[in-house]
Amino acid sequence: MRRVVLTTFLLAVLVLPLAAEVSWTLEEDGQTVTVTWVYEDPDAQEVYIAGTFNSWDPQATLMTKEDGGRWTYTRQFSINDTIQYKFVVDGTWVTDETAPDFKDDGFGGKNSYLNLMLLISQEAQTEEGGAAPKVKLPTMSPVTFGTWTILRSDTGFLTRDLATGEKSGFELDYSLLYASSYWKLQGDILPGWNIYAELQVAEASKYLYKASTVKGEEPEVPFKEGLEDVLESAFHPADAWLNDTSPVLGHFKVRITNPYVNIYTGYKWSKGTEHVFLFNTSNADDNDANAGFTELSLGEKLSSIGDRVSLDVVVAPNKRLGTDGVYSWFTTTYDDAYTLDLAFNSVTEEERLFNYTRNHRGMFSMGIGAEPLEGLSLKAAYLLSYQVLDKEFQDLTDDSMAWGLEGSYQRDTFGVSLTTKIAGPQATTIYGDDDTVKPGNLFLELSPWVQIQPVKFSLTANATFAHEFDKIGEENKSFYYKPQIDADLSRWAGMPFTTSLYTRMQTDFIGEDNDLGFKLMDVGTKTSLRNLAEFLPGLDVYYALALEYGEYDILEKKYPAEVLYNSLLIDASLSRQVGLTTGLILRTNLKEEDDPTLVPFGMTMGASWAVPSSSLKNPVIFANIEYNFHPYGKDGKDEVFNLDEYRPSNLATGGSARFVCGLRWDF
Repeated sequence: MRRVVLTTFLLAVLVLPLAAEVSWTLEEDGQTVTVTWVYEDPDAQEVYIAGTFNSWDPQATLMTKEDGGRWTYTRQFSINDTIQYKFVVDGTWVTDETAPDFKDDGFGGKNSYLNLMLLISQEAQTEEGGAAPKVKLPTMSPVTFGTWTILRSDTGFLTRDLATGEKSGFELDYSLLYASSYWKLQGDILPGWNIYAELQVAEASKYLYKASTVKGEEPEVPFKEGLEDVLESAFHPADAWLNDTSPVLGHFKVRITNPYVNIYTGYKWSKGTEHVFLFNTSNADDNDANAGFTELSLGEKLSSIGDRVSLDVVVAPNKRLGTDGVYSWFTTTYDDAYTLDLAFNSVTEEERLFNYTRNHRGMFSMGIGAEPLEGLSLKAAYLLSYQVLDKEFQDLTDDSMAWGLEGSYQRDTFGVSLTTKIAGPQATTIYGDDDTVKPGNLFLELSPWVQIQPVKFSLTANATFAHEFDKIGEENKSFYYKPQIDADLSRWAGMPFTTSLYTRMQTDFIGEDNDLGFKLMDVGTKTSLRNLAEFLPGLDVYYALALEYGEYDILEKKYPAEVLYNSLLIDASLSRQVGLTTGLILRTNLKEEDDPTLVPFGMTMGASWAVPSSSLKNPVIFANIEYNFHPYGKDGKDEVFNLDEYRPSNLATGGSARFVCGLRWDF
């Protein structure tokens, strides 16, 4: 048997002080490849691996925990398979930076990528012809096809009469067919030239039937008319399933990489590169490219000075906000311990480039960071926003400035971090996430934790005040607390067994008299068991109690609790890529008067199957029955619970039932 192994370790300790490893073995049949992943993080509670082989389900494939915080997973593939994947560490998606290649993930980041045939053949050439690089294989990545496609049938019923709100059993409300399809092409067209193009070829719903919103009226879409519309779409599917428009070029990106300067240009839904140093000054999540951007950055040969100084320089002219602008940053790090960060963003209000400076606004930020001791991290940042009108620089005030301080000390069994930010109401990043600046507020956050095996205790507490110190006693203030307990009971249970409990609370001091308003927002718990039986490799159980409040009552000096929610969700992973979900919710009216619109009980059941066929690209078949409770839909996936911590994001929906079934491809 011939064994082929690729092993690399993550060197960028300033970013992620962890190690990853991927290896593969070509079996004797010459068609099967065994791939093993290793991820090292002694602090992680759970590490999953998600990718094209399990339909990107972040909780389908739990890696096996070994001694020393080492997590492993092994799986066999066909030699013709290509694999995209990421680690999911305690709910956070993490790219394996040690992979031999990468693919754009469509969200401003990248997926790790293995082309098994290419890697095996290149390794064979290495064995025959002498030395070759073992980490980054210098070959072109072939252009590959991928898709995000959903075909869904959705039938809804009313469990209460739409016009009167009275109980009326089941009444057909609608029946529709939904199609959404995005086709993706990615690969190298020339050495160092990587493209990513995404074409929207379907995004539409076709009603087979839709009832009238007025009791007694004829349906808005009679069944005969709806059926005719669906059948007629077969004559012109390209525009019928795009609401009578042509296919749309969505993401389009080109990355040109060379040793000196890298060029990355994107269009429409493409995401720019994210940049964060206390303040997020370039946000890859929320800002699409729109009319486009071009990022210029230093290549490998210019990104360091000797062995001790690293440089990250990006200048990006763009039209992300509809008019000409630029976002940029300069970051240098010495000995992986001392950092200087400068950022400058600007956007004009003018339509013509040569009139740029006549009316524009901008932002400058400066940050410094140090890690003088093991486990100790210190950061400070300053941000200034400005505006130019008719070529006149507007006066600067503290309303357009922001400051930030962050200190963190982390050890194996305890840690604490403290963040302070104060910002004027006009402080803005322009291209970033202004929520990281906290405009108009003084913000304090404390996050201590301690671990006494097998239990970890943590607290997140923050306070928000008016940004002007002399108005702190006059303006509303808000305090937020989230204590949490996490326990790993695997040693006693004889199987992977973790449990977690949290509560979220908020206290507001309102008005000049500092009236106290307290909210117990929710209490939630999650229990996860793995390897319960051969037929039941995974089980997650979520329970949450949540409260909904009305407006602050000045006379009673409290927030009146109006609705109490109790929810229970169960997510079971069965063998052969089958998943089962079920859930219950109880809604209790706490108001003095009756609420006829409140539906007290809801339930749901769902099933999914990731078809184990590499030739079909492992599609997922799913079906849900939802009665007065609709907890699904995370990341557009109809079979995955959409949660806010451990409670459903959608608590209040009642008065309707659904039967949903469909098919999804994601590769």
